Amino acid sequence: MFRRLLITFTVLVLLLFGTALLLSARLRRVLLRFVTVMAVSAVVLSTIARMIRDFLLGLGHVP
Repeated sequence: MFRRLLITFTVLVLLLFGTALLLSARLRRVLLRFVTVMAVSAVVLSTIARMIRDFLLGLGHVP
């Protein structure tokens, strides 16, 4: 499930990046900053979700 979400997010980021190339320089900077923040937060959330899943599996629960 997380892999599918990450793939969808990556496609959206690539679409936003492609759109940013067509916009003015100021909007391009803002959009690239937004994409960078979203990409970093996606990696962080994915890591946290993996840690929680591993913790629950260690306790014997299967999410």
